[in-house]
Amino acid sequence: MPATNARVFLVVALLAAAAGMGGANAQDVVNRDWVLDPGRSHVYMETEKLEKVIEKKAFARVEGKVDQDGQASIKIDLASLDTGTDIRNVRMRFLLFETYKFPNALITAKLDKSRLRDLATKSSVTYPLTMKVEMHGVSHEFTTDVSVTRAGDDTVTVATVKPIVVGAETFGFGGGLAKLSDAMGGINIVPSAAITFDLTFASGDLKPALEAVQAQRNKDSAEQQTK
Repeated sequence: MPATNARVFLVVALLAAAAGMGGANAQDVVNRDWVLDPGRSHVYMETEKLEKVIEKKAFARVEGKVDQDGQASIKIDLASLDTGTDIRNVRMRFLLFETYKFPNALITAKLDKSRLRDLATKSSVTYPLTMKVEMHGVSHEFTTDVSVTRAGDDTVTVATVKPIVVGAETFGFGGGLAKLSDAMGGINIVPSAAITFDLTFASGDLKPALEAVQAQRNKDSAEQQTK
C-alpha cells in the first residue's frame, strides 16, 4: 500500500474510532442513574415588593435523581427557604407556603434521551422541557428551556435558560400573600415570582457518597419535624 494511501486510511480509521467512542460515551450518559448533588445545586426565587424592590431567596435543601429511563424527580424542602432574614423566613414559610401542611414541592419530568445523545459532540444541549410541579396541594405543568451540560465524566448540570414566572394564584397563594402583606404593614407585594435553578447530578464513583449525604439529610429533617 502506498505511503499516502496508508496515511489516509489511518486518519479515516482514527476518525471512525473517535466517532464510535463519542457515541458510546453519549449512550453511557443517557443510560445511567444520576443523583443530585445538594452541595452544588441551587433553586432560587425572586420576588418584588414596594416599588421595584427585588428580593432573591434560595431553598437550602433540595434532593433528586434521574433514572436510566430519563425520569427525573426533584423534591424541594419549602421550610429550608432562606431569605437572609429570620423573621422573613418564618413569615414566608408559615403564612405563604404553609409548610406545616405542605412541606415540600415536588417536580417531575421526563428527559428527552434522544436530545441528550447530542452531548457526544456538544458540551451543552438546550431544549424545551415539560415538568409537572406539585405544591400547596395543586399540580401544574410548565414548559421551559433548559440547558443540559456535561461538566465531567460523572457530572451533568441542568439549568434554566431564563426565569420561570409563576403567578401567586397558580398554586393558591393569594390568601397567604395577603396575610404576608398584612404582617409587613400592608406593603404592596407583586403577586408573582421568578424561579430559576441550576442543578448538578453525579453518577459512577460519586454516587454512593451523595446517596449517603441525602440519607443523613432526610434523617436530620425527620428529627427536626418531630421536634
